[in-house]
This record gives sequence, structure tokens and C-alpha cells, in this order.
Amino acid sequence: MDLTRTTLEAATPRAGRVAATRLVKTPADTLELEGARRAGSRTPPIARTRGPILISQLDVSDAGPRPSPAP
Repeated sequence: MDLTRTTLEAATPRAGRVAATRLVKTPADTLELEGARRAGSRTPPIARTRGPILISQLDVSDAGPRPSPAP
């Protein structure tokens, strides 16, 4: 996802509008991580999705915490 030209603005006091974000195909899948330190608790985010691939794999992501990779 290319966010270089993205604009964010308040549509209402409780909602925002995002514009000019582009989806760019890449040769490999990527993952952007935000917040690089431990926050203290593992609260799952509450979200909604319509993506059929993600929906078909939700049982994998709900399997619980995985061990940390070796440093």
C-alpha cells in the first residue's frame, strides 16, 4: 500500500475520511509493524473484514500466542 499521497481529514467528530491511498502490487507479501516494544498485555483488536482469504484463515490466527523466534 502506498501512503505517500494519502490525506486524512475529519468527516465528523467520530469519523475520518482517507483519500488517495494506492494499492501497489509487490513481488512478495510484506507486513508493516507499528509499535516496536512490548505494551504489557495481549488484547486482540476488534475489527471487521470482508476478505474471503482472511476469513478462511481466521482459525489459524485465533490459535493463541506463538513462541518468539530465537534471536
